[in-house]
Amino acid sequence: MKSKRSTRPSLEQRFRLATPARLQQRLRAARPLLIVDPGREGAFCFYLPPKDLTVWAIRARDVFEYAAALAAAAQHARTSCDAARTPAIRLVIEQVHAMPRQGVTSSFTFGLYTGAAQALLYHMFQSPPEMIPPSRWKGDLRTLTGLQQTPGEKKKDSTFKLAEALIPDLVAQLSPQRAEKNHNVLDVLLMWFYTAFFPAPLD
Repeated sequence: MKSKRSTRPSLEQRFRLATPARLQQRLRAARPLLIVDPGREGAFCFYLPPKDLTVWAIRARDVFEYAAALAAAAQHARTSCDAARTPAIRLVIEQVHAMPRQGVTSSFTFGLYTGAAQALLYHMFQSPPEMIPPSRWKGDLRTLTGLQQTPGEKKKDSTFKLAEALIPDLVAQLSPQRAEKNHNVLDVLLMWFYTAFFPAPLD
């Protein structure tokens, strides 16, 4: 008899938002957001304006366990939006891909998890999710902060520097887990910042 699989995430955390006064109006005007960083070790982020921000980090054994975890997060988002009678939720998936030297298997795996996320979100919300490549949102945030990835710098280190510059209050709330090791969580938090405030420039 097969054991029942757990769909509980390895990390589920609600964040307290302490938004600077100059950004509060823009944040209140933002639509609800559900952001997905796909992959076996991925993360999801749900934002219900103006201050409800929840992140789930997962470590799935396969795409079925991943899809079950995403379905639970999406159901939470849908129920919360229905209860609050919010505008239509904005669905965003990071358009990830394998690195040049990772080979065909990695490319297939990324495609499998991304496709599962697209299909599941479309089924639950009857709306196609936006696909945003990391080069776009990270490039815009690097332009905003002036922080460029230096030659030889690891992607995780670069992401951590961006997060410290833009969302230091959220980075501080990741303890007791070390923020440097939660790069997928930092990715979805930075994508939340990006999608909540862009494309309009920050004044």
